[in-house]
Amino acid sequence: MTLVQGVISVLLSLAIALIIAGPLAKPLHKHAWVFYLIASIVTVLYLWYHFSKMYIPGIQIWLAMLQKGWLSCWLLAIVMFTGCFDAHSPIRRHLQPIRAELSILSFILMNAHAWYYLPIYLPNFFAYLSRDGWLGTSLVVSIVLTLLYVPLTITSIKYLRTHMSAKSWKHLQRWAYVLVALLYLHIIFVLARPLFQGSAISQGHAISLVVYTSLGVLYAIMRLAKWQRDRKATASITAAS
Repeated sequence: MTLVQGVISVLLSLAIALIIAGPLAKPLHKHAWVFYLIASIVTVLYLWYHFSKMYIPGIQIWLAMLQKGWLSCWLLAIVMFTGCFDAHSPIRRHLQPIRAELSILSFILMNAHAWYYLPIYLPNFFAYLSRDGWLGTSLVVSIVLTLLYVPLTITSIKYLRTHMSAKSWKHLQRWAYVLVALLYLHIIFVLARPLFQGSAISQGHAISLVVYTSLGVLYAIMRLAKWQRDRKATASITAAS
């Protein structure tokens, strides 16, 4: 894939994620299982296309959205950034009702990425651990990510969520912050691996690093600002009372 194709794929993934979270927010909230089914079909078709060794020219840009996990990551980013806005914010009021649905969609689509690379790295897992520390660490992180992603996704399903106590559910969902941090580490260990080993990285990897690092820095800044606003509001209420 060329540099231009990579950039287009990243931007298309972002556009699709914004459409799902924007104009399609109400249908997603009302008919979530339709979206889950579509995402599952897309994931299965992608994996079938890949493992059947087919080749259709001109669709690499679309395939990269699933293979690289870009669409899944954009959906997860929307979920996480929603928490950076105040409760009365129009953005928060719009996105809050569909955070669970976006999380589940992200998990379903992430399977395309996971099952694409699983047959590549799993057979030589222990060899990578002993020969390539950076890649081995990334693989270990990916396993931990899966262990976190599954329960977080399952408990986002409305039926299960309503059968859990609010305290237990909130306590479990706090692990989402750990998941995001590990996801970033996984990306760094994979994409920046050549740099750690004294080699140059491809332009495509450089773009991905810039995008994900920018998102991480922006999220940290917005989250810290939200924490400071909440602390000031709590102090004001305490002083008034």
